[in-house]
Amino acid sequence: MDRKFQLSLQQITRLRQELAALDEKSMQSPAAEQAQFSQRIVDICLEIEAIESQIRVENQKTAALINELRQKIITSLEQFNQWQKAMREMEKLFLVNFVRPGFILKQAVRQREYLEAALIRLRTRIINHKFQSLSDLDNEIRSVLSHSDHGFVADQRSFEDEEVQTESFWKMIQELDPQPLVEGVSEDQIEREFRKIVLPAVHPDTSDTPVDTFLTVKNVYEQNDTLLMEAYVAKYRGETTLDENADLRETREMLEEQERQYQSLAERLDRRLNALKKELTAAELEDPEKVKELLHEQRDEIKKLIQAETDKVFDLRSRIMDLIKLYRRPFQRRNWCLKTD
Repeated sequence: MDRKFQLSLQQITRLRQELAALDEKSMQSPAAEQAQFSQRIVDICLEIEAIESQIRVENQKTAALINELRQKIITSLEQFNQWQKAMREMEKLFLVNFVRPGFILKQAVRQREYLEAALIRLRTRIINHKFQSLSDLDNEIRSVLSHSDHGFVADQRSFEDEEVQTESFWKMIQELDPQPLVEGVSEDQIEREFRKIVLPAVHPDTSDTPVDTFLTVKNVYEQNDTLLMEAYVAKYRGETTLDENADLRETREMLEEQERQYQSLAERLDRRLNALKKELTAAELEDPEKVKELLHEQRDEIKKLIQAETDKVFDLRSRIMDLIKLYRRPFQRRNWCLKTD
C-alpha cells in the first residue's frame, strides 16, 4: 500500500475521531450551545468526503490501468496463439515437403550406391571364377536384391530410426522459458481459477465459444502451461469494476494486488512471445504463403531427384539379374570388363 494512501487513511481516521468527539460534546451541551458545533461538524464531513472522493478517483485510475494490462495480456495471448499455429503449420509443411521427401531421396541414393557396388563385386567374382555353380550365383543375386528391397525402406520406422525428426515445439518453448513460479502464484491456485473461470466460459456445453477456441484452451490445460492458463484466467475474468460501497482499504489492497499480478503476467507473456518470435523467420511472419510456395517447389524438385534415382535402381537390378546370363557364357565371362555402364 503506497504512502499517499496510508496518509489519507490516517487523515480520515483523525477526522472521524474528531467528529465523534464533537458529536459527544454537542449531545452533552445545552440546546442553546449546540449550534456552535454545527459548522465544524459540517466542515469535517466535507473534508472526509473530499478525501474519500480523491481515493475513489485514484482507485478508478488503478482499475483503468489494470484493464489496460488485461487488454495487453489478451492481445499478447492472441498473438502467441496465432504465431504458434503458424509455426506448427510451417513445421508440418517443412516435415511433409522437405524432411520426409529428403529422407526418401537419401534412402534411394543409398540403395542405388549399394546396387552399384554389388554389381561390381558380383562381376569381379564371376570373372575370377569365385562361384562354384550357377546356383551359388543365383543365391547371391537373390540375397543382394532382397537386401536392396528391405534394407533401404523409407517408411516411418526407418525415418524415426534415422532420428530425422523435428523437435517438439512445446519442448523447445519450455526450454526457452522454464516458467518458474513467480511471486507466490501457485500452480494449484492457477489451476483452480482456470477450472472455475475459463473452462465454463469456453466449453461447448456451457458456452457458444467456437470449437477451435475450446480446443486451443483444452490443449493449454492438458499441457499444464501455467503461464497461458494464467493469461486465460485474466481474459475470461473480465474487466475490473469497483463497488462504490466497498471498504476503501480492502478495495485498494485488492487493486494493488491485481495490478502487481497483471504487470508480472504481462511481462512474462511478453518474454514468451519474444522467444517464439525468434523461432519464426521474417518470411514466415510477413509472407507465409510465399514460404509455402517455396516448400512446394522444393518438394517437387526432390520428387524429380527421387524418380531419377528410382530409374537408376531399376536399371541396376536388371543388370544384376542379367549376370546369370553372362555366367552361362564362358567366352563372355573370360572377356568381361569391369565397366559399370
